[in-house]
Amino acid sequence: MSSFSTIKIYAIIKQQNEDKIILQNSKAGLNIIQGKFRTVDPSSIFTATRIFVKKLYTKEDANDWHTEIFQQWLPRFTHSELIRHDNGDYSFIIEIPSELIQIQNDKLQAITLSDLKHDYLHLHQEYESLAKDVSETYKFYETTERAKNHFAIFNCEANSNFTNFYEGLYQGLFKNKGEIWRTYKIGEMEFPTDEEMKNLKGVVISGSEWSAYDTSIEAIPVFLGKLRNLIHYHPSIKIIGICFGCQSLAQILGGKVGKMKLNNKPMLMNREKINFMNNFNEKYIKGLKIPEVSSDLDNMYIVECHGDNVEVLPNGAILYGTSDATPVEVWGMGDNILAFQGHPEFNASIMLDKIIPQESHNIMNYMEVFEESRTSLLSGHVDTNLMAMLCQNFLKVTN
Repeated sequence: MSSFSTIKIYAIIKQQNEDKIILQNSKAGLNIIQGKFRTVDPSSIFTATRIFVKKLYTKEDANDWHTEIFQQWLPRFTHSELIRHDNGDYSFIIEIPSELIQIQNDKLQAITLSDLKHDYLHLHQEYESLAKDVSETYKFYETTERAKNHFAIFNCEANSNFTNFYEGLYQGLFKNKGEIWRTYKIGEMEFPTDEEMKNLKGVVISGSEWSAYDTSIEAIPVFLGKLRNLIHYHPSIKIIGICFGCQSLAQILGGKVGKMKLNNKPMLMNREKINFMNNFNEKYIKGLKIPEVSSDLDNMYIVECHGDNVEVLPNGAILYGTSDATPVEVWGMGDNILAFQGHPEFNASIMLDKIIPQESHNIMNYMEVFEESRTSLLSGHVDTNLMAMLCQNFLKVTN
């Protein structure tokens, strides 16, 4: 896909007596910080953070997620208000404590909101409209008893090099206006309380370097027990399991998870075509207003990054998709559990820029695996957007 979307960032500096908004100086005049990105980007949150950081700092200081500066700002965008517009554009409203920022770049300036209204009326009207829209959406959810808008991310990744990683990816793909997303760090034994469970509409379980059958790590059996209870006592909550999440669901529901047979290679890291069954189209595609998915379902590619897989599905589970490398790619149970062995949130750039450098550092003796991975990942398209649409519909469309 070659189309672009625009990201607009409304960065509000919180001070004691007044708020200031950051503007960008450009040849076209003053504007709120904005940029464009290709729609195949797996996360608007990562992209917005890059745009913002590169406006504030020199290019050398803003080398994407590898830098301390990027990691400082990423949580601000992850927990900000994110608005998806009907035309595919995104807007963010982030609040920044004044001690975190100094305006020293001649391309930027900070002015008070009252001065914004006085001197740049059209920008002020745009910001006010957006803020009002967000406020009205929250009021709707607060006053509508049946409207659940709380979602949870179970972050099962204990590697500190992936701090904020899944939060940014999942919220960038799935979070919409008026929704409340909270992350629970499974490695630190975090889990929703009974009261929080009552408001949950959906859960996304992340990937991990762990194995679902490993009992030597204290957090794993504790997490599996909590997950089993969630499914038993809260059967209406939608659950998407990805990679380790897929394997964890299979493990607790009576299936079997084991090491893949990869000719002594440690991991499968490539681009893989999913062969969907007709039952998947009938259950999740037919009748939904996502024609792009139904038309491309026979040519859907996903990113793989795993050394374990589901060997035997639980009783009552339905197989929805296979691939040449992984017999159990997509499966589900009932109306509220959907699992992907691959990573619908990854694209080639995520793998090439983040995952492969990390794994090649950990596994120095398997460089041929990473060269094969690069070749595979660059061999064609990955359907991040279409997979995100499928997940969005599953999580949020009432049966």
